[in-house]
Amino acid sequence: MNVLTPLWNSKHDTAKKLKQRLRVIFKWSRAHGYFTGDNPVELAEMALPRVKSTKRHFTSLPYDKLPDFIYKLRNTSISLINKLAIEFTILTACRTSEVLKAKWDEINLNN
Repeated sequence: MNVLTPLWNSKHDTAKKLKQRLRVIFKWSRAHGYFTGDNPVELAEMALPRVKSTKRHFTSLPYDKLPDFIYKLRNTSISLINKLAIEFTILTACRTSEVLKAKWDEINLNN
């Protein structure tokens, strides 16, 4: 609680990541016999206040504006590989992580 509470309301995403890492550390510690009993992170989690999500999803680009966006993308000064990755993501509707981790043998240029 002393570690998570100060961050929980002010930097919630950071606190969630920290909570995940602490949970893993305590699971490892319990598995190796450093302590027994409940995971303190899970106990702290029950006492932390609920945080209301205020995030909104980004609005999508209207379909009729896509050709202009692709034109602007192709004419930007960002690196060619970034331009191509963005355009590939748009045209294939892949998730960003799928594009970033793609291997050439996964891409069928004929289809």
